[in-house]
Amino acid sequence: FKDSGLSGIVIFNLSTIFARAGEFNGEVIVDLLPNISVEKLNKIIENRKKLKVKTDKIFVGMFQNAVANEIFKQSKVDTNKMSTALTKAEIEKLSTTIKKLTFQVVDCYDNNQVFSGGVSLQELNSNLEHKKYKNLYFIGEICDVDGECGGYNLQWAWTSGKIVGDCLC
Repeated sequence: FKDSGLSGIVIFNLSTIFARAGEFNGEVIVDLLPNISVEKLNKIIENRKKLKVKTDKIFVGMFQNAVANEIFKQSKVDTNKMSTALTKAEIEKLSTTIKKLTFQVVDCYDNNQVFSGGVSLQELNSNLEHKKYKNLYFIGEICDVDGECGGYNLQWAWTSGKIVGDCLC
């Protein structure tokens, strides 16, 4: 969780799905506690409200601060009042938000690490030379090759570079 949205390996891998579909508008919905029902979550929050702390502290030990802040932001629950003042409706809103934390996917390329697209491998021979234009080779991300996180894109860059390098020697 970042001020500007979501980040990390899971998000990078999700972005691959959006990129391959050619669509960067949509939403990602996260269930922060998939093994706990809304009803059970209502009871947990009801018990936590008895802590007699400011509402912004009721998730201490349950969620990291940035996650808790996003829950409060999306649920629009006032964090300045005391936890004991939480209403049943606010507790239900917090529970619903935890089960369906929603983020909009927007068309943004500011922080991309990998792009999808490029020269189709169908246009290249096994040496990564263009079939139509002799002595024109393509390597790395200029080719329509991308992988999920885990070093696959780097491996493709090294491997394709080696293939073309060996061919040119």
